[in-house]
Amino acid sequence: MRLFIAINFNDKIKNKILFVQNDLKKYVEGNFTKLPNVHLTLEFLGEIPETNLYKIEQTIKNVQTSKFTLTFDKIGCFNRNGEEIWWIGNKNNDKLINLQKSLNMSLINSGFELEQRKYKPHITIARHAKTVRKFDINALPKSIFTSKVDAYSLMLSEYKKELLTYTELFKVNLND
Repeated sequence: MRLFIAINFNDKIKNKILFVQNDLKKYVEGNFTKLPNVHLTLEFLGEIPETNLYKIEQTIKNVQTSKFTLTFDKIGCFNRNGEEIWWIGNKNNDKLINLQKSLNMSLINSGFELEQRKYKPHITIARHAKTVRKFDINALPKSIFTSKVDAYSLMLSEYKKELLTYTELFKVNLND
C-alpha cells in the first residue's frame, strides 16, 4: 500500500485552486492535478504492508494540535529530472510545521523509515509539465486564499483504471 498523510480541502478551496490551474494552463502543458486529489502532504510513508495500518493509525491519532488557518499566496515551480512540478505555496505557519515535525518524529519512533529531506509545504497543481509559452510568473493573478485546517488524514495512493486515485483511510480531527 502506498500511503501518505495529508491535509485535504473542501470544494470551495478546490475551486480556488482550479482558478489558479486554469490561469497556468495558458502557459504550461502537463498533468494537472485532478480536483479530487488536491491535498497538502504532511508526510509521505511510501510502500507500507497492510499489516502496519493499525500501528500507523495508533501513532498518528496521538499527534494533536489545535485547529489553524493556512494562507496560500505563492505559485512556484520545482524542476525535477527535466520536468516541471508546479505548486501553490502558503505563508510560513508554525502550527503546520510543528504538526509535520510531530508526525515525522512519532512515526520514526514507531519504527517507520521516512525520507529525511527538508519539508516544503505546498499543493501540487501540475506534474510532468513543461512551459510552452514564455511568461512572467509574477504576472499570474495572485489568488490569495485561506483554508481552515481542522483535520488531517492517512491516504492511500493507487491507480484505478489507469487513473491516480487518493482514498482517505483514517482521519484525525484537531482540537478546538
